[in-house]
Amino acid sequence: PTPASQYPPQRGLPSPRHRLSAPLDFAHPATQDPPPPIMLATHFDADDYRLLAEHSPLMLWRADTQARCTYLNSAWLRFTGRWLAEQVGAGWATSLHPEDTSRALETFERSHEGRLPFEMAFRLRRHDGQYGRVLSRGAPAYDEGGRFAGYVGGCVVLEAPPLVASAEPAADG
Repeated sequence: PTPASQYPPQRGLPSPRHRLSAPLDFAHPATQDPPPPIMLATHFDADDYRLLAEHSPLMLWRADTQARCTYLNSAWLRFTGRWLAEQVGAGWATSLHPEDTSRALETFERSHEGRLPFEMAFRLRRHDGQYGRVLSRGAPAYDEGGRFAGYVGGCVVLEAPPLVASAEPAADG
């Protein structure tokens, strides 16, 4: 089994139940006023968010109000080759390069205490044991009542070693 098997089976795209607040009008003469701003997805339910998070090519994460990681999407789990249960809480930090771990934890904890957005780069261990350089950004999240609800963020791979080493052609003679 793979870490992604901890998630429900993939389903097709959601039905078109999203309402637009303005019609999409991409063809308008330059002499006219531009169309009003487009407000997409005025109705987005939990299944839509799950679909967005789990099928995103970005590694997405969430932490609670105590700075404990509560969610990592399937992109993170595929990249690291780790199980979700191994990565929640402070377990995600075990996938960081040992030389980057304390700096990354300090950055996250300092930002969490001040409720500040952050950006940091670190090396993240890939499923094959190689390390790729990753950029992580996080921001404080607030519930509908304005109460601090933790952090949400994402990671992109800046550079990664090749998955398969290219073999040099054998020299004849």
